[in-house]
Amino acid sequence: MEDSVEDEPVFDVVIIGAGMAGLSCLYRLAKISQIYAKHMKILLLDQSNIPGNPQGSSYGDSRMFRRMYSDPFFSDMQVKALELWKELENDSGEKLLTEHGLLFWGEETDETVEGSIPGAKATMEKLGIAFESFSNGNELVAKFPVMRPKHDDIGIYEEAAGSVNSSRALLAMLQVAKMILENSLVIKGMTRVAKIEVDRDDNKIPAMVISELNDIFPCRQIVLAVNAWTNDMLAKIVNRGAGCTPRPLALNLEVHNIQWGHFQISKELADQYPQWYCFRTSVEDGGLCYGFPASTVSEQTKQKLGLGKNVDLIKVGLDYTPKGTESDSRWISSTMSSFCWEIDESRHAIMTECLKTYFHGVGNCVDRSCSPYCMTQDQYFILDSLACFDTSLSIIKIFAGGNGRAFKFAPLIGQLLAELVTGKPLCFDIWCFGAGRDAVQVYG
Repeated sequence: MEDSVEDEPVFDVVIIGAGMAGLSCLYRLAKISQIYAKHMKILLLDQSNIPGNPQGSSYGDSRMFRRMYSDPFFSDMQVKALELWKELENDSGEKLLTEHGLLFWGEETDETVEGSIPGAKATMEKLGIAFESFSNGNELVAKFPVMRPKHDDIGIYEEAAGSVNSSRALLAMLQVAKMILENSLVIKGMTRVAKIEVDRDDNKIPAMVISELNDIFPCRQIVLAVNAWTNDMLAKIVNRGAGCTPRPLALNLEVHNIQWGHFQISKELADQYPQWYCFRTSVEDGGLCYGFPASTVSEQTKQKLGLGKNVDLIKVGLDYTPKGTESDSRWISSTMSSFCWEIDESRHAIMTECLKTYFHGVGNCVDRSCSPYCMTQDQYFILDSLACFDTSLSIIKIFAGGNGRAFKFAPLIGQLLAELVTGKPLCFDIWCFGAGRDAVQVYG
């Protein structure tokens, strides 16, 4: 490493990215340092303010949690994550989770990124998870009178599901970490990374993170928790030392432009809207329109939209990206540098039609937004070191490929990253999250 860094403090860990994964890793590293009386000097970096990059997928009022998956792996993962969410609530003194149920309803579709009604029902039966089943539209209306489904629609309902206050959760993780680590934690927002240097021959300072303003941060380990920005960041890694063959690093990730917005609803019906996913065979990839209850939209969000406290809103989104035509290709990229931030009129029309067809009391859309969702081909996360590229890169740990479903697992993802960093035994088997698996490697 360069002589100029000899007088710089060496960080045990530099965490790049202060969204869900980065802050949960920081929180769990702080807990490990407290439990094992292990002093760690940690640097947290983000290109935006900390916490809450408004362009990131962790931004907003709420995220769902549920055990209602077609894949039992994620159901089991949620059980473990819920234990750690309760621990965070206890540590922070904040109420972060609210149980208000989740309804899957609509038609029998093939498996989608969110599963399917038959698949989720089979998993819940297998694991003994309590749920309520609906065989037709009349039964759905009897439970949810605000709805007007088709007569032959079916559904399942997990009463113990709910939502996480995502903005408050990010702040809670940061505040607990600051309280535990005190002066051992350095936080630098509005800091863009220009280069990451790794030197296998330097045992004292094996890595350096260098900012665009030429600030140099020597460190022993790095956590890349930038999700949609992963390939942008991998391109900045320079692997030095004897025997290293310099080559650009990349993973087979897609960054999807996911559309969502807020709709005004009837005040008289506001407390009747459930949390829901709609499955339709007539729309590509099952449709996957979803909605949150009115209670999950914060007063801060209403203020940002220029609306009064007496206005009731629901957040609605569409969990698919069109791929049918050449013009659709703009909605999917491999990096954030090529990401398209446009609003897709056709997908917002699908959301509007779904709402106004199947629910009473829906008014106008008051804002339209999009977010980058980082997707893998097999829909499993990446949670691993980068040793698959070169053993010297084992000091870099990574979380990516959240697939739009990662926030509900936040404290478990953070715990697993912290265990990888500290060499502790993993609390959950993540055999399917390897960075070297075929589905996420770039060939050719």
